[in-house]
Formats: sequence, C-alpha cells, structure tokens
Amino acid sequence: MVNRPWFTANIHSPRIGVALLAIAITLIPIAGVALGQLICFSSSLKGEIGSKPWSQERVHYCNGG
Repeated sequence: MVNRPWFTANIHSPRIGVALLAIAITLIPIAGVALGQLICFSSSLKGEIGSKPWSQERVHYCNGG
C-alpha cells in the first residue's frame, strides 16, 4: 500500500482558477473604499475640514462623521 498525503490539490484545476477569480472580484470594492479613504485622509485642501492632513477632524470627516 502506497502512502499518500491526506490532501492533494491540483493547482491547474479550473475550479481553483474560478475560486481565485471570485476572491479577487469580491475584494475590488473593498480596495476602492480603502483607496478613497486614504486619498481623503492625506489630501491637503485648504479651507475645508482643517488644513493638516491626517488630523483628527479630517479622519472623522472622511469616515462619515
């Protein structure tokens, strides 16, 4: 009797590719929100929400407050 590992995965299987594609597609909206928040936090628009990037007021405003 041959000793085989209890789990073998074929990385070239179409199911693995579809699963990875589904994971990537579901992460796109999360990345978009995170990028928008970073741009909002670090922008230095004067006359709005305080003039310092990453200030407490700016972070509160960018998080929806």
